[in-house]
Amino acid sequence: MVKEVLQQHSFPHAFEVVSLSFFHKYEGHSKIHREDIINRHVDENGCLHTTRILHCAAGLPRVLKRLITCNCLYVMEYSVVDPANRQLKVSTRNLNLKTRVEAGSKSLYTASKEDPNTTNYQLQFRVTAKVGGMVGRYLENWLAPRLAGNAETGQRRLIQGCERLKELYRKPFEKVLLAARTRQAATT
Repeated sequence: MVKEVLQQHSFPHAFEVVSLSFFHKYEGHSKIHREDIINRHVDENGCLHTTRILHCAAGLPRVLKRLITCNCLYVMEYSVVDPANRQLKVSTRNLNLKTRVEAGSKSLYTASKEDPNTTNYQLQFRVTAKVGGMVGRYLENWLAPRLAGNAETGQRRLIQGCERLKELYRKPFEKVLLAARTRQAATT
């Protein structure tokens, strides 16, 4: 049994602002107890690779607590920021509870070709119950809308982060945005 969901969104902010805000979106999040960066490096092409482990509250309904006795979830997030192509690719997957359910997502943030102050976002996530029958269907049907809600919360937090960053660094961002516009004009 597999449940897949696709979402798209456009952020009214330049790619450079969105990609910077992405790395701060879990700060102060009530359901993310801890965020550990386990690897970060820049490759030979200038791309930033980051692997983070997120320690999250499970928040399971009572009927599922008998099946899944864990109160926390561990999620691995792998991201690659490609500044030359103005893309941020993100993939996530759960690290624990894999005998019961596997959940994963792939996201792509890309600079808009039409508007340098817009970043396009695509999300695809998949939930696969490892238990069969009615319980598996219930688990997938319960989890999929929550993951979609988490994605919407993440989008709101990203926009709030963009606004905070722009206010905090207004002058430096004006230079970054000007450089982005100049680079985009040169490629079109």
